Amino acid sequence: MARHLNPKCLECSTHTIEWARLIHGTEGDGCWVEEKNRCQKLRWQYQNRAEQTAKRRLQNRLNQQATQEVIQSVRFPVYQRPTAIRIIFSEEPEKFKKNVTLVHAIEFQLWLGTECHAKRQPIPCWGLRGDEVGKLMEQALLEFTQEFSHLNKGRPFKKFFTIHKYIRECPLPSPWSAI
Repeated sequence: MARHLNPKCLECSTHTIEWARLIHGTEGDGCWVEEKNRCQKLRWQYQNRAEQTAKRRLQNRLNQQATQEVIQSVRFPVYQRPTAIRIIFSEEPEKFKKNVTLVHAIEFQLWLGTECHAKRQPIPCWGLRGDEVGKLMEQALLEFTQEFSHLNKGRPFKKFFTIHKYIRECPLPSPWSAI
């Protein structure tokens, strides 16, 4: 926040230096300070205050516009890295616990950047044991590697990025819902 204006200095800046030294110097009220030309600099600031404020505001406005233009013109390319995703549909996706929460179905997708490149229909998992579901995951990774390793620079897909969703979002009917 800016300093408050000193009314005595404001009035002094409207007069000549000789008048200011006479009234505020050693023979006057003793306010005039010669050390490092303090009062002369202060008089200049009071006399040119409006111009300096306008100049500072203009500079700030130009800086803001330059910053906005730079921000708007910057573009980052999206890295087109293939990502294997598994979507697990269950009753409680926010409290999902491995080997505890019942899994309704699993869907597998392959995303390339921001676009879905391949999608497998949801596979129902009710009645499957944990090791059978694990084998299902391995099969899906193997299948993605065989079909789409060229998108991954010839490297195999080693793991899935997992997303948990509610059963109601699954296109398969639920055996646990009332018919």
